Amino acid sequence: MYLSPLYHRDLKGINYPFEGLTSLTIDGSDMSPGLCIELLGRAPNLVDLDILEVRFLPAESTPRHLTIPALRRLHFGRPGEWFWSESSILRLLTLPALQSLVIDIADSGLLDFLTRSAPPLRHLNVRLKADGVLSEGIVACLQLVPGLTDLEILLPHSANSSFDLWTQNSALLPGLQTLVVKEYYDHGMERYHRVLDFLAQRRGSLKSLRLILWDTQSHCKEVWDDAPAAALRAFQSEGIYVHVGTKEINFLSM
Repeated sequence: MYLSPLYHRDLKGINYPFEGLTSLTIDGSDMSPGLCIELLGRAPNLVDLDILEVRFLPAESTPRHLTIPALRRLHFGRPGEWFWSESSILRLLTLPALQSLVIDIADSGLLDFLTRSAPPLRHLNVRLKADGVLSEGIVACLQLVPGLTDLEILLPHSANSSFDLWTQNSALLPGLQTLVVKEYYDHGMERYHRVLDFLAQRRGSLKSLRLILWDTQSHCKEVWDDAPAAALRAFQSEGIYVHVGTKEINFLSM
């Protein structure tokens, strides 16, 4: 079901249950958190939920919490685009069956949700907000989802390298197979040594690593005149897909 109301008042007319509904997309809507919870509560058997470009209005009263027992997939924002959909509704949801989550949220909100829901999460795509620097918070989040196999993380300008996570927490996400990291940081050659350490640590379990960089010209000149490029290619020869560069261009293929 695709729901794209123009105004908050359009949603108030929906007052009947959708017990057979398993897939729902809410697109381009302004609504109160309470009304959203009320709508979702009418679809107790939801399995897939997309919330696209939604802005939540100030709550008129304290909304109730809702458990959706069968929901396996929750994505905020359009696929392939910068996430732009307010995710504050997550604090009102408990999703014990969730397997795939795409969200733009700070550490504390994600930690609270994972603690409450204890989901068997397999795929997580998260864009940390400005206050979501890599810290014990994100480590605590990942410790709550040990079965995660696919992780995509976008860091704010202020964050240190995400590869510090693995250097300092070698037992984190033992089943990780695919990692995509989008970073703004610029730590010189140190970043590539961290990547190499990570690959060495995950040899035998990791299938794919993509490091998406933004300052492409300086990165390209720096890495391809130095030994790390050859070392990264060596991991490719072992069967690990390694991508370092822009979203479209893998510098290792140059």
